[in-house]
Amino acid sequence: MQRQGLGIVVGVSFKAERNALVQLFSQEFGLIKGYLTVTKENKPWLQNGNLVTFSQVKRLETQLGTLKLLSLEKNFSLLSFTGAFYAKFLNYIALCLSEEFKEEEAQDDFFVASLTLLNGLDKTPWQALGLWEKELLDALGYGLSITEETAHPEAKGQPLHYVSPKTGVAVTEEMGRLYKDKLLTLPKLFGGKSPEMLDVFRLTGHFLRGVIHSKTYDLRDKLIAYGQKTDFKESA
Repeated sequence: MQRQGLGIVVGVSFKAERNALVQLFSQEFGLIKGYLTVTKENKPWLQNGNLVTFSQVKRLETQLGTLKLLSLEKNFSLLSFTGAFYAKFLNYIALCLSEEFKEEEAQDDFFVASLTLLNGLDKTPWQALGLWEKELLDALGYGLSITEETAHPEAKGQPLHYVSPKTGVAVTEEMGRLYKDKLLTLPKLFGGKSPEMLDVFRLTGHFLRGVIHSKTYDLRDKLIAYGQKTDFKESA
């Protein structure tokens, strides 16, 4: 069996000088693994976040098979050389994609969302990350009900302000007034009023905590803590 497509590099384990086990988050096939012969040409491509065109050959469905990188479509890893800031982003994204999805399950929409995030890192990185985490919850089956169509029925046609930490359903400021100390704030990025980026990550983080692996969440915690130190304004 042979197949070809686009993939984001999310993991590389060198087995010898010229051999590596490579993980790609692909557009058509989801998370895939395969053995790669490392060359002078493709070795620089084996960095978290890079977008490549690949081919994979398998004799049996149950085998890992062999990978060949046909071309480097976009070198997102170059961002990491401009500062540790970007390396933190790329490592978190790669770990999330490699740990939180099952192999061989297509994730076409979330692949597009991940490319949108990578393309936005050098422009509005924190906003891009917040939107990506919202899409991540959707992809993992824990989507938030924070639009006019999905919010609480009694909130229809009114501005949304709070989110239930239990159900992920948005309500109005008036509806949540008596329970505001127990509710999460809906940030402006998601259609609320609060301009605070920390409210974005408090909301997504609350629901991700119970969904993603602890080592992924710990890396996320460190990234968000870094953002708090700079008031989510640093971009390099």
